[in-house]
Amino acid sequence: MSLMIEKRIWEYIDGSCSLQDAKDVAGLIQTDPEYAALYQELTALNESMEGFELDEPSMSFNRNLMEKISAEPVPGSLKSLIDKRIINGIAGFFLVTIFALVLIAILKIDWSGAYTLSITGSSTLKLPNLNLSSSTSNVLLTGLYFFDAILGLYLLDMWLRRPEKIKKIIHNT
Repeated sequence: MSLMIEKRIWEYIDGSCSLQDAKDVAGLIQTDPEYAALYQELTALNESMEGFELDEPSMSFNRNLMEKISAEPVPGSLKSLIDKRIINGIAGFFLVTIFALVLIAILKIDWSGAYTLSITGSSTLKLPNLNLSSSTSNVLLTGLYFFDAILGLYLLDMWLRRPEKIKKIIHNT
């Protein structure tokens, strides 16, 4: 509550409050001893601060500061701050994960009950029966496929952005 009173009195002293608030605070200063004591304190503080002059920087401050900043060495690029071992570790983790998912999918294939697909009248292609519904849900499998597709596109983008690959592609066309 004291902070609210102090704020109202400062606004009254500064003249930044509305006319109605100024009348209310003036009435409270005359009737309430807490308001009157705080008003006396704050006006004394305000009067003592009016005698101070603000320090201003010299005219050449900006120029000197800019010269010091320009004399400092330019920090290296962000690529030099990234540790390649961390990136390779993350890529290795995802590759192992993808390999494990492919391996699980291959192990879940029922090779005995294969479907036959007739491409032409005389040749047939036998497709294995893949039944993943017993151990995983369709939502999980779809999510994993989506994640792998995004990861594959990201890795393809990284591979294509390598400068030597780009130069080879441009020179070969």
